[in-house]
Amino acid sequence: MGDIFLGGMIGSLLGWKRAILALFLSAFLGLTVSLLLIGFKVWRKEDYIPFGSFLSLGTGLVFLFGDGIISSYLYLLRLIWGLP
Repeated sequence: MGDIFLGGMIGSLLGWKRAILALFLSAFLGLTVSLLLIGFKVWRKEDYIPFGSFLSLGTGLVFLFGDGIISSYLYLLRLIWGLP
């Protein structure tokens, strides 16, 4: 339930466009860390992995490097699809 309040704070801090980026980045970070911990048998599949810390980490990364992440992503899209 606390993740919902944290998401509201993220949206008010970053704005809705960057909040979406923070959510995707948080999910990617959470998935990566979870797969590594399960793969190295530190945690089991049944264990609870809190998502709030990944939300905070993703928010911090977007707050510091959000413009660079967005411009790099748009550059890659233009490069792949040949857009102007």
